[in-house]
Amino acid sequence: MNTFNLEIVIYRLFDIGHEVDLKKAQTLLNQVGQSQEFRLGKGGKAVVIENVPLILALEDSILSIDDQNFRTNITAKLWNFGALSISFRISLPPLSPQSILKLNSQFNDSEVLNRVANEKAQFIVNHLSKAIKKPKIWESYEEYIIYIDKTKIDDQSYIKSLTETEFLYQLLVAEGQLPLSEKMKEPIRANTFQYSLNDLVVVDWNSTFVRSEGDSKDICDVIEFANVQLLELRYYDYMLDKKLSSLYKEVMATKQSIFNKNFTTLNQESSQLYIEISEVVEQIENTFKVVGDMFYARVFRSALDRLKIKDWQSNVDHKLQNILYVSQLNSNEIHTKRSQWLEIIIIILIAIEVIPFVINLIPQFLEWLSGL
Repeated sequence: MNTFNLEIVIYRLFDIGHEVDLKKAQTLLNQVGQSQEFRLGKGGKAVVIENVPLILALEDSILSIDDQNFRTNITAKLWNFGALSISFRISLPPLSPQSILKLNSQFNDSEVLNRVANEKAQFIVNHLSKAIKKPKIWESYEEYIIYIDKTKIDDQSYIKSLTETEFLYQLLVAEGQLPLSEKMKEPIRANTFQYSLNDLVVVDWNSTFVRSEGDSKDICDVIEFANVQLLELRYYDYMLDKKLSSLYKEVMATKQSIFNKNFTTLNQESSQLYIEISEVVEQIENTFKVVGDMFYARVFRSALDRLKIKDWQSNVDHKLQNILYVSQLNSNEIHTKRSQWLEIIIIILIAIEVIPFVINLIPQFLEWLSGL
């Protein structure tokens, strides 16, 4: 191929708070733009979504990258568990593979995109602060990019030739010049899917290539939600690290006592954090389920695998268990000390009852001794 016609969707995903009241958010969003509930093109039979996110069409923008101007459609998607995705949709003119690879490096390293995404996220959070529980944008965010191939060609050998060229793999890993080794290509090939002879979806850890007749938007949405899961798991992994670190320090610095309210407060905070994070993580996992479309299900599982979602989930689960263990250990220590104090009190009470009786017996004992 001499030229390709690509549309690029660039994502920046933020955690903006603990929870979002979507009904209240929709009322507030209608004041700044057109908001709507999220829907997949194939309908509810393909995917089950609980608490569907809200979509806000933001103002289109002209982005200047590498001395080139690109008209960009910007959309925001808001999830009830506190995630916000900002997507930039850019249609490229027909370009040669080398021109696309050069431009792709600029897109991946663009500070302009990061700045605009942060500005949009801050604007939304400020406007929706009344609908967000504990509103605050986490300083870290997720990046992802999807390439949608819209090159018009009827040759059925096109897909085969595309998967055999260096261009596809260089594009996915943002390599502008060097050809990739077979070891680098193997995991990418393992996550290559086709629904029809003219379709192709290639999923990698930081990008996806999509060529699909009619449902490329749905595939993008499926990939996007996998990234939302990664964002939230990374956020709660960070929160648990932070809490565990402070918890260990406070436990070491706090004297264990039944009269120490700080120690009791630590236990309450640990238990509350365990319940809150467990609930949110379970909610995220159950929000999006592919139930009726095997192709979507395979793409979704592939994205979860490439993004190492199971590893992040395991990390969060392990740290949640540590939080629970520390809380239970501290509670057991307090209960043990309370039992010890209770035993001492019982002994004292018994002594109070017995001592007068013993004192009354002393004269009789002395009289008995004198009669010997």
